[in-house]
Amino acid sequence: MIRVLLAELPTVLAEASEQLIAESADLTCAGRSSFAEALDDVARSESDALILTTDDPVSPSSTRELLDAHPHLKIVCVAPDARTAALHERRMSVVRVRDIGFDSIFAALRTAYALERRR
Repeated sequence: MIRVLLAELPTVLAEASEQLIAESADLTCAGRSSFAEALDDVARSESDALILTTDDPVSPSSTRELLDAHPHLKIVCVAPDARTAALHERRMSVVRVRDIGFDSIFAALRTAYALERRR
């Protein structure tokens, strides 16, 4: 089960994410957080993944501290307009998510975890 924390998502995106997570057999919602609280909330909720709204989804500047503190964490950064997103991992791999939509965001998370489990 992948525990997903939602941070700084607009209400509509957060509610839609929660519903899709609830309908998924392999995901569970660890709650909502602010960017300022995300570092502590990831630890508290034992989250495996974080979906975070950020102005520049591809830039590692908003994820560096989180990944330093939680190297196992997978972070999907989504632009405020939800038109671009990127998956960030500790190995400093950034994978641009194409065809933005909830399906592609969660598919990126599942792919990252499937690859990690094979290692």
